[in-house]
Amino acid sequence: MKKIGYVLGIASLTLLLAACGNNADKKTDSENSTKDSYSAKMQNNSSTSKTNKNQSSTNNSGSANNASSKADLSNYQYSVPKKDTKKANYVKTGNLAKPRQFTFDRFGTRQQLTKISQSPKSMTADGLTYKITKVRVVENSPKTEAAKQAAAQTLNLQSVPNKYYTFVINYSVTNNRNSSVALNGINNIKTNRGQTLTTASQLSDSSAGNHLTKGQSKTFVSVGYLHDYATQPTTKVTMNFGAIYDLNGKQLAAAPNQGLLVSLN
Repeated sequence: MKKIGYVLGIASLTLLLAACGNNADKKTDSENSTKDSYSAKMQNNSSTSKTNKNQSSTNNSGSANNASSKADLSNYQYSVPKKDTKKANYVKTGNLAKPRQFTFDRFGTRQQLTKISQSPKSMTADGLTYKITKVRVVENSPKTEAAKQAAAQTLNLQSVPNKYYTFVINYSVTNNRNSSVALNGINNIKTNRGQTLTTASQLSDSSAGNHLTKGQSKTFVSVGYLHDYATQPTTKVTMNFGAIYDLNGKQLAAAPNQGLLVSLN
């Protein structure tokens, strides 16, 4: 089990701008629908800062400078060119709702909405209901080295190209059991192009380590890297959710036998 309380998404490193926070409690589906958690909160957490501090104290000056430059991402703020802010499809808030609308994250990645679907789809397994609320495909064009570093760190990639595509899946989990549960996140997401994404590589998911009390719902977001999407677009992905635990770390149910098929079209 992933450590209870661990949440992959931490606020400082944001791949896609959020209109609302991902991890606020949602009591009803209608409340869930008002929370447009478009982006995953990413991995520039306190452990990263601690690692950088340790590197600066133990490594040579070159390594120390490198650690310092990574730490500087926490305060990095890209200035969007005025010529872009004046374009009709520019959305300052980051809440992209129509194809061709675009925004910039604070590291300098231009993010343009390619596709969007809001057809609800759900499955129930072992007393939990998983419901897809929104699916988007985004074209990403990093304009700065900071943007490339942030994206690579977020998606656990060695590097990212000058243009790449990601899916953004907003979903909710409802606890129908008679006791509280701890989520272990998504085991993996598999595409119809044979790609397998995990949180160790190409995937960010905000649900891992979250607790749900009896009857409680929370909304989460998963962001994944789409390999060769420009030439061989992925049209479907299958979300395979992990096991669930009690708050003491005892497994209550293994991972569901089947995944949730999601269309990217």
